[in-house]
Amino acid sequence: MKNLFCVIAVVLMAALLASCSFEPPEPYTITGELVVVENNEPQEVAPDGSSNDEPEMRLDPTSVSVTVSYEATRWNGDVKTVELASGDFSEGTLELTGVVDKPTTVEIAVDIGEDEPLTASAVLSPGGKTRFAVLDYLGSYPTDELAMMGSSRLTKDAKKKFSIAGDFSSVDEDLSHAVLTASALQYDDEGKVKGLSLGAVLLENDTFLIEGDIDEPARVQVFLSAPGNSYYASTQDILVEPGSEITVYARGRAPDLLATSGVGMHAALIESWQQTEEYLSTFDKYAEAYAQFMADWEDQRQAAHSGTEENQDTDDKVASDEQIASDSTESDDSTETEITLAAEADEDSATDGEDSVVIVLEDPQKPAAEGCEHAVLAASPSANFRTSSSIGLPEYYKLRQQLDGIQQAALQAISTQSESPIKSLLAMELGAFGAENRSDALPVYDRLVTLFDEDRYVKRINQARDRVVWFIESEENDESLIPGQKAPEFTLANLEGTEVALYDVLAEKELVLIDFWASWCGPCIADFPELKRLYSAYNNLGFEIVGVSIDSAFEDWEGGSTDHELPWIDLGEMDGWKGATATSYGVLAIPKGFLLDSKGCILEKRVRPAQLEEALLARFGEVPEMTDPSTESESEIEDPSSDEMGG
Repeated sequence: MKNLFCVIAVVLMAALLASCSFEPPEPYTITGELVVVENNEPQEVAPDGSSNDEPEMRLDPTSVSVTVSYEATRWNGDVKTVELASGDFSEGTLELTGVVDKPTTVEIAVDIGEDEPLTASAVLSPGGKTRFAVLDYLGSYPTDELAMMGSSRLTKDAKKKFSIAGDFSSVDEDLSHAVLTASALQYDDEGKVKGLSLGAVLLENDTFLIEGDIDEPARVQVFLSAPGNSYYASTQDILVEPGSEITVYARGRAPDLLATSGVGMHAALIESWQQTEEYLSTFDKYAEAYAQFMADWEDQRQAAHSGTEENQDTDDKVASDEQIASDSTESDDSTETEITLAAEADEDSATDGEDSVVIVLEDPQKPAAEGCEHAVLAASPSANFRTSSSIGLPEYYKLRQQLDGIQQAALQAISTQSESPIKSLLAMELGAFGAENRSDALPVYDRLVTLFDEDRYVKRINQARDRVVWFIESEENDESLIPGQKAPEFTLANLEGTEVALYDVLAEKELVLIDFWASWCGPCIADFPELKRLYSAYNNLGFEIVGVSIDSAFEDWEGGSTDHELPWIDLGEMDGWKGATATSYGVLAIPKGFLLDSKGCILEKRVRPAQLEEALLARFGEVPEMTDPSTESESEIEDPSSDEMGG
């Protein structure tokens, strides 16, 4: 018994000593700043000399509140949100402190009085310091945003850690308010791709650092923007994996950023061609040509704003070139642009010799469908032609095409010759095959699927192969649906669930426009005012519009239709780009319109409001509503070349 008491006494003494030596974790600190960003863009001036800009408004610091929270899983599996700290910017800045006993992923939510708060993820550690900034952009664009200051550290596992860093001090631009964002593409167990935000960082001394955790090689894209002075640049794909240390840098005035690592998958699959003498020498020419193009464009725009009209023709030409060359879905005049399926956007190969024009007749030997011979004669001369032209393309764009050719050739060699299945697969996903040889990708996928045992890789490969098959089918359908052919039949439901058959509508109307659109498509929405005007004028005379939404979710379609109060037949497929109806009509870009007669014969293809108005005037004549100048809008001015982008 005496020995037992001795043992108990020793245990109690050890516990007492342990409790005396315990030190609580150091507190974390979160600091926030409100940063006002001036808009240095020239003001848009109306013909009467008035400004079209909205009044510049600043956020009221007293109304900007911050909440820091994390998600905790209870014993029964339920997830609850736990608030760690909160505060506001009433003092002009914000400082929050608290305690966590281990690295914890939190969400920083900033309420600026909008419908949704600004949010960012961060990892709080004992004794750690986290800094963020709320960027208050003056004017209506861009929208305010939340960014970490200098670095975004989202890593909690040293074995999975990767880093992406950069120094842009060589860039001859003011980057004091530049923000760098990064996002990754990963695949789930079903082989489906999903996006992962790696955060946004406000540069400090022109530098940034992003850290995160990754399980396997993944593609990452980095985008650098300084809206105050219209500087934008981005990487193509970066490959990160556990242990990666990537350095991003600018080379010249090109809108493209380059990345190096020296080791790993990025070195093997990207640096192996991106850092060659051939690529870099072409890149330097490209950067120089782009800088000259932008300088000329800026001079001409400044001249236009100062009231000089002698350069207007050149300014229009440069603006048109920029629309053709841009991969962005946003444009100063969104009615002039089609949104392409970005992951599959095709670009014409650059020519080595003189500028040339190639006129491609879509299926020139295909006879008109029975009863549709009149449609071929009535169609506009260019209705069934696609033009592939380097005339008018700026020099930098041709050089960009050469760079893409170097990239594609290198990736094709890796995808077909590498002994590593994962390298071959990544090369395919990086764009080894394009428009000219898309079908050549199919046997590569067929070989790869036999080299992987894991089911998730098999699903990933099969889905990629299916996507190529779908794209080829859509391209073939697009080429075959020309004036003089019958429009494919379809039956889709409206918002109320009532099914509507296309040919039932055709039986009651003389002319019908099929308009493929989506709630996220800016150019589609920009066309609506003109389409509404034409619909109002001609609907009672025998004209109808059948809108087909290619949204993936019913809520998105319903919201878009309600917001824009669409008066015509409004149908939805809810299968995105790959829906049966969209595929049968070869929809690879939107907006995309087909004008049909009562027999279902295609009269016009890729119809936009100006072309539609011409057809309606020819069929029905002018109506009183059309003579009111107050109903006119800019979308009547069409750029035919923009209709060929990606469509």
